[in-house]
Amino acid sequence: MAALAPARPLVARVDISQNPEEIAADLLDIWNAVEVGMRALLGGSALGGQPLVQELRQRNMISIEQAHSLLDFLAARDRVKRTEYRPTSADIEAARTAYTRLDEGLRAEAASAGASTTATAAAPVGTSATVVPTPVPPARRSRIPWLPIVALLLVLGDAGAVAPALRDRLVAAVPSARIETIPGATHFAALERPREVGAAIGRFAAERA
Repeated sequence: MAALAPARPLVARVDISQNPEEIAADLLDIWNAVEVGMRALLGGSALGGQPLVQELRQRNMISIEQAHSLLDFLAARDRVKRTEYRPTSADIEAARTAYTRLDEGLRAEAASAGASTTATAAAPVGTSATVVPTPVPPARRSRIPWLPIVALLLVLGDAGAVAPALRDRLVAAVPSARIETIPGATHFAALERPREVGAAIGRFAAERA
């Protein structure tokens, strides 16, 4: 599936010997690609995390093994987002296993659908035929395939939990991105300093009006 392809080199390179911040950033990128792939299976969805995995399993669109692997990876993703996170080989393996199982499952389904389409094309005249539509990937306007937007404003507290490497990597990848720092605020700047955050968003929107 196209949505999973951008994460393939990340899965191949992520290793416990890397810088901890790089590992954390790679694991988050891999999860986001996997989540986009899962949403695509549903034809687009606002669900995420565990509810998304459960919905796919309930519809029998993923196997029980895939679901367990995805939930293990989700738990690793949640650990990555903690301020005190330290990478482990188990978290890296959880990411690899979940990605690989989902990717292989989708490839097998695509191959099956392709064989079915070939058989349909060769069907004798007068027999019924089922057309299998080809999924069209979403437009990609940033250099992050799972983030198809043209502008980004990150409003962060100077005491926040976002790793500087992850912040800088995200801003560098998105056109017209900008960071607004709220002095004295934490990761929950929108709750702690709503006026300052609202003003920052207003300024950002006005510049692009």
